[in-house]
Formats: sequence, C-alpha cells, structure tokens
Amino acid sequence: MVKIKTVSLLIILLLNCINTFSQKCSDFPELARYHNFTISIGGRMYEKAEKKKTYGNYASHPLNPITYSFGFGYEFFTSNKWSAKTGLNFASVPYENEDIIILQKDVHPILFTRDIVNPFREFSHLSLSIPLTIQYKLKLFNNNYLSINAGGLALYMLPTRYKSTVSAFIADGVIAEVYATQLNSAGNYFHGGFTSGCSYYLNLNKVLLEFRFTYTSMFQNLFEGEYQYANLLVSSPTRGTFKVSGDYLEFSVSTHFLKKKFRTKKK
Repeated sequence: MVKIKTVSLLIILLLNCINTFSQKCSDFPELARYHNFTISIGGRMYEKAEKKKTYGNYASHPLNPITYSFGFGYEFFTSNKWSAKTGLNFASVPYENEDIIILQKDVHPILFTRDIVNPFREFSHLSLSIPLTIQYKLKLFNNNYLSINAGGLALYMLPTRYKSTVSAFIADGVIAEVYATQLNSAGNYFHGGFTSGCSYYLNLNKVLLEFRFTYTSMFQNLFEGEYQYANLLVSSPTRGTFKVSGDYLEFSVSTHFLKKKFRTKKK
C-alpha cells in the first residue's frame, strides 16, 4: 500500500510539472514539426537472479537475461527544454536464466563422459508497462539534442507460478530429477518502479529519432522461489532460495514522424 501511494504521489508531482512546463514557448521550434506520438523498439538486459544457498556445495551460474521490447509513446512539449513522456511498452520478463551444470561424477559414468550443461532460458508472459518521465533537453549542435530523464512506471503482469526440472540417467534404467526450481510472482497484478536515463535526439528533417538509455529499478522483487540439486551419485544435496528483482537496463530507438503539413508535396 505504501508503495502504491508513493507511485501515485510521484505521478501527481509529474503531472503538476507538465502543467507548469506547458506554459512555455517552444525552445526548439524546429522540433514542433514532428508528431508527439512515437513508435519504439529496443532490448533489455535484466539483473541476474540472486541465489542464496541454504545448504550444500553445488554452485549456481545465473546469467543476465536479454529480451526485446516494443511500444508506443507520447511526448508532451517535444520542442521545449522541459518535456514529459508516457506510453505503452510491451516486453517479456524472465523467470530464470542460468546454465544448470551437473557434474559428470554425479550421473551415469558411462552415458556421460563430461559435465552436463543444461541452459535454462525461461520467460514469463508478455508484460505491459506505463512509464511517465520528465525530460530536460539541451541542444548540442545543429540537429542534435541530449535529454536527461527521470520518473516512474507501473508494470502490469499476470500472477505466475512456475516449476521446472532437469532429469538425467544416474544408473542403468534409472532416471532421476537432479535439479528442480519453483517460483511464484509477487501475487499482485501491478508493480511500481523508478526509471532514469538519457536520450540522444537526431533531427533528420523527415524523421526525429530518439536513442534512449534507461535503467529501471522495481520497488519489489517480481519473482521469488526455491531451487535444489538432489539425487546425485557423489555430491550431497544442495538447496537454496532465489529472487528475481526485475531491474533492467534498456536501449531503445523511437521515431517521431513529420507532421503532414510540413511534408514536401511531390509535383
């Protein structure tokens, strides 16, 4: 409840800023030729899962998941130094991204002559996020601009329960689960986060491109769960907990198209 109130307060403050900035004249009138609506595509690199052993010696090898993103945006007062941006962004959120390594000594000694490496690349259903950021824009030189961005977002994602296993032959005719993981999402549909970054704008006279770098930190973990290594021939079992924060670094490209009245008509 406290986090929801925090997000609500942030949104109210941002909207007040928007109202204040809207009273200004255009600082960059050449940008007023472009639509406020944008389309964007990008990629995200999420933070690794945080794993903590309860007991045992088996090592975990979590990786940084990389996913895609795409969406639609609306930038208020694009031609001003101060502007604001919101939109709808779609992306896939990772459950678990890890190379599960089972040592050769712990499985069938004839069938497996080296360690088993099983890549886990598990992703959730599509998520929807609604960001709202304030941007301060500076003109670097002709047709080139830089902005500093900060704000918040609301992320919508269906509550999820996930379980997966890795099985292997440990003896003739005997297959056993040697690794298992189970996790649950936070339980609520909406999650809040803080976002900050910078954008580089390039005015090509027919389109305005925005190259955007953003880091997003969620207010709560998106997933929490347990994992275990068991049924190993030599090594003792290993058990632990893990968390998926949902924090990510994103690079995206957005396009503002030229308004119809500024397009050159073909004769």
